[in-house]
Amino acid sequence: MIRLILLGALALGSVNAWADLATAEHQVREQQLDAARATLEAHLRQQPGDQQARFLLARVLAWQGRPHEALPIYESLLTSQTDNVDYLLGYGQALLWSGFPQRALESLERAAVIAPDYGDVQTVIQQARAALVVPVTATAPNSDVPTQRRHEL
Repeated sequence: MIRLILLGALALGSVNAWADLATAEHQVREQQLDAARATLEAHLRQQPGDQQARFLLARVLAWQGRPHEALPIYESLLTSQTDNVDYLLGYGQALLWSGFPQRALESLERAAVIAPDYGDVQTVIQQARAALVVPVTATAPNSDVPTQRRHEL
């Protein structure tokens, strides 16, 4: 009987975790990034090892213009999956958006070796190379063009 209760509790926890992630993904699709961040942070307080949720949180932070907060999350994710092309791409984007185009290129070029046909990697490599040629400064005007989200759900 106790085993059955424990199995039920584990299954319920998995369902709740899945529901939190599904809610956050829906919030991202609806451009409710503040709500998605709050949902993910609450979920990760309960399940800090959920890599899928951590990956989504890193992307949300970067999309919110807080790429510097996404960097440690990507670094942590990459310690466990060093060849994950999506992590390398996201990390490269966050580095680029944080003003580190040379470091971004290192991550992005590694991703390109692993997945040479991944078009988004090639696009961000071009952006990083352009940033090396024309560095962004604090006085540069902000673009009105919305940021293209690489990791569409």
